[in-house]
Amino acid sequence: METHRDVARRLVRQLGALPTVDASLTRLTAARLRSAKIDLKPLLLRAGLTQEQISDPDNRIAMQSQVAFLNVAAEALDDDTLGLTLATELDCRNVGLLYYVLASSDTLGTALERASRYSRVTNEALALEYRKGREPAQRLSYAGIPRHTARHQIEFFVVAAIRIYRLLTGRQFVPTRVSMVHPGRKAPQRSPAFSGLKSRSAARLTKLSFRPARRSFRWLTVTRV
Repeated sequence: METHRDVARRLVRQLGALPTVDASLTRLTAARLRSAKIDLKPLLLRAGLTQEQISDPDNRIAMQSQVAFLNVAAEALDDDTLGLTLATELDCRNVGLLYYVLASSDTLGTALERASRYSRVTNEALALEYRKGREPAQRLSYAGIPRHTARHQIEFFVVAAIRIYRLLTGRQFVPTRVSMVHPGRKAPQRSPAFSGLKSRSAARLTKLSFRPARRSFRWLTVTRV
């Protein structure tokens, strides 16, 4: 039987792990490492994780641990654009609840508004802010972690978002501009994931900019998938 002291210790561990994520990206990274015949155990250890933690799809982990795991995995795989690589291979439905919240929208504009409200369901540190206006935009910001340490995770989210919006609308949807916070790093335009996009790094914030609403959002209706 769990004592009051056990409960207190468990709560302290949980609070110490905040902010948390649902670990789906960590599992996707682990699968990539396994396919490359790379031993997971030492990499998980460096990130403060265990195989048991990432095996349970219902388990949440500290976001700092996921960021650290992506960084050591990129080194082991010698893939400087690991986040982009993983995003291009993603089955968008594996994003989970957030994907189905977006898929229940009637238009892309509504989907972006819902993303702002529900993004922290899967990632407590991630905030998606949708700004309407002459040039609508979706801003991505973090709480509780330096953005420059989470480059692979940020690039994954940006490309995964674009792929999801394309899937939902059934069109080769392309933002007018993509900005990311990567000091001292060239924009990853060599990646196929950024084909057709105007992107720049070392920006003040991470943002997807879209065409004026009258030209796109009203006719980009969401297809039920």
